[in-house]
This record gives sequence, structure tokens and C-alpha cells, in this order.
Amino acid sequence: MATARETEAPRLPAEIRAIQEKKFAALLRHVLRTNPFYRAKYDGLNMSADGPVGLSDRERLPLVTRDEILDDQRRNSPFGTNLTFRMSEYTRLLVAMEERGAEMCWLDTPQSWRW
Repeated sequence: MATARETEAPRLPAEIRAIQEKKFAALLRHVLRTNPFYRAKYDGLNMSADGPVGLSDRERLPLVTRDEILDDQRRNSPFGTNLTFRMSEYTRLLVAMEERGAEMCWLDTPQSWRW
């Protein structure tokens, strides 16, 4: 039996790019609306959840380091401010031991866990 992916018609590069633009813009707008960690990190980049955003913006987004996440979790225990959803939507907690003895926590929703 063929999978859905195998039965889809091949897409042109422009169609693929349009889909990527739409999905990235939706993701970035959602994060800018709901995630305090990223909203603070991206402050000053002239981006807003209500303004135009797209794939070209990813080049000016600063990378996030493990140390930044750990520092945020220490200051805002136990999970930090890097939360995009309401706490009631998270169903899994992952904890990674860091080399320096710190624990980094990560919460997943059912959808993010499946991904």
C-alpha cells in the first residue's frame, strides 16, 4: 500500500517554498505571542507577532545556547520561561544531566513528542 507521501504529486520548488514560508511564519508568530524566553531574546529585532515575518528572518535570529536555557531555568525554576503552551498542555518531562552537574528540563506536548 502506498503512503500519502508517495501518492502526492511532486511539488515545484516555488510551491515548496510557499508552504515553508507559511509554516515558518505561523510558528514564529505563535512563539512571539506566547513564549516569554524567545520574546525577550528577539526583543529589538523589529519583529512582532502581528507584523510580517518569513523564512528570510531566520538569518537574523540569534542562536540559543544551552547555557542560556540553563540560566533561564535557574532564574525561573523549575522549567524556565521557554514555554510556548499552557502548563496543562505539557504531558512529558525530560531531564538531561549536564556535564557541570546541572539538570536541563524539557517539556513536551503530545504533538511535540510525536514529532
